[in-house]
Amino acid sequence: MDYNLIKPFLVVFRTCSYTKAAAELDVSQPAISQSIKRLEQQLGKPLFVRQGRGVQATSYATQLAHRLSEPFDSIDDAFHQPETFTVYSQEHYVYTLLDIPDIELVECPVSQTQIFDDLRSQKVALAIDLCPIEDPAFISEPIDDRVVIVATSDHPRIQGTITEQQYYQEKHVTVIAKRLGVDIFTLLADNPKPRQVLYSASSPMSQLIMASNSDGLAVTTERASKILAKKLGLQLLTPPMALNMTPFSMIYHKRNLHNEQHKIMRNKIMNRLN
Repeated sequence: MDYNLIKPFLVVFRTCSYTKAAAELDVSQPAISQSIKRLEQQLGKPLFVRQGRGVQATSYATQLAHRLSEPFDSIDDAFHQPETFTVYSQEHYVYTLLDIPDIELVECPVSQTQIFDDLRSQKVALAIDLCPIEDPAFISEPIDDRVVIVATSDHPRIQGTITEQQYYQEKHVTVIAKRLGVDIFTLLADNPKPRQVLYSASSPMSQLIMASNSDGLAVTTERASKILAKKLGLQLLTPPMALNMTPFSMIYHKRNLHNEQHKIMRNKIMNRLN
């Protein structure tokens, strides 16, 4: 028995598709088909039959999968589970996640291709970023966060609330997302108007520090600013105009969807972020 054929079999059984199994395991569809054929030859019984665009497991394959799934997952986790998970994160969420045990936080690369390559090769366990997902091999779970307007607590004109007219009359501290070429306000506002920029910061942290030491207004994520507001002497204001939710999400490879240790880590992270 070739035990290397068990994993492709279990993934095809779960996804009911050679194509989806190939994407999850990052191999070609013909390679998956050949693995299933070899396993059928070794067992002497058919495992799947074509059904529409996918496949359906035979009764024998169903019994086999139920017997193999739990022990195989345990063995697979034992060989592939790192002691520490490496996580790519945008700076907005680093301060929220710093004290979670067994994760190493690394700033997200500018290159979206590098993020996906590193997830594929298991160099990192997951990424917290705003990458659009088009590859079916990856899963994206949105982060429930909104944006706020941040101003110094002793701002001479703004205290507690702000109108849209006040917002556009003030000067602004922005951060340009390197990958997208726009700041978060321009990205999320339906009809953004021109603003006078006091300072264009290189990171969310430098944006907040500049806002705390000037009359400039900053637009950033609520979670990051809540953690740092008291230390930096900032007030958080509800935007007076309609803004979409933040586009950040937790991204990981489908191979980890049912990995128990990976699932525990994802839950810890999401409990902090949502």
